[in-house]
Amino acid sequence: MNSQPSPTDARDQALISIVLPCYNSQRYLRETLDSVRNQSHLNWELIAVDDCSSDQTAEMLQAAATNDPRIRYVRRESRGGKPSVSKNTGLEYVRGDYIAFIDHDDNYLPRKLELLLRALQEHPDHVAAFHDLEYIDSQSQSKGERYIPDFRSHAQDYIAELEPGVFSCGDRYPIFQALRYSGIQTTGCLLAKSRLPDGFIHYDTRYTITDDKDLWVRLALQGKLIFVNEVLAQYRVHANNLSNDSLRSHQDICQLLQVNIERLSTLASKAELSLLKTQLAQSFEHWAWSLRCKGLTGQAMKAYWHAMTLKPSLKTLASILKAGFKPQALANADHR
Repeated sequence: MNSQPSPTDARDQALISIVLPCYNSQRYLRETLDSVRNQSHLNWELIAVDDCSSDQTAEMLQAAATNDPRIRYVRRESRGGKPSVSKNTGLEYVRGDYIAFIDHDDNYLPRKLELLLRALQEHPDHVAAFHDLEYIDSQSQSKGERYIPDFRSHAQDYIAELEPGVFSCGDRYPIFQALRYSGIQTTGCLLAKSRLPDGFIHYDTRYTITDDKDLWVRLALQGKLIFVNEVLAQYRVHANNLSNDSLRSHQDICQLLQVNIERLSTLASKAELSLLKTQLAQSFEHWAWSLRCKGLTGQAMKAYWHAMTLKPSLKTLASILKAGFKPQALANADHR
């Protein structure tokens, strides 16, 4: 795709609704808001949803909304406790033909909306577009790493080039998402609302961490996706990232894999379904280990048993027998 600026025409004036979920977000919020204000595509609205923050988030968002009529501040009446809840609240207020998301600690690069919108308008048989991101640290310095640097080679059997730098993800792309990785990050997408069924765009609140991955698989099953091979946003890595919660992460991954096996049962081959079940068994084992480390014996044994029923092994049987004992390394540390 030509990344040089182009003259504004009527189609570039499509309204893009951006949903921003917030909870105690004051540390990085100003930078995030600035990155939206600096977009080359000017016709956007930002729906900022405050999940009952106790810091200065509300004051910052109210001030931003006062200074820029494109920003709307929405405060939930009660704490939702999950980003999926706040994002669903924001989706109730969108007015645009296209929908994007941004996390409160991430940033858009200036041409993100413009280039994804152009890709979707030039390829109207696709329902969403996504791009690569760069990792930044808590000081907003680049870590010199990208989110999906090898995506083109990893997904080569599932994508086809539409034009230089722009790729179509085919009908079997959901298999790649389930077996490898989704390729999409919440801050890195744009959805064409009118090309999807009414009410389709929502987050499943069963999930705390993988709610976005569930949506991306559902999107790929619903229609074709576009990958724009450019870095158009920044993903911040810091100690408070929600994905650092290992128990929630493992639980969500197991639940998502179970759902994927069900909804891909007619699309995936027997060999691919077997691989998915192996992944699920391994994920249950990882979850069980985390539970065991926390001293949650009953839950750990249940997770190990799920792994055993999927892929029986002597190793998993031994883990079930040992689940009642805290791992030795942690036990030794407790007595120091």
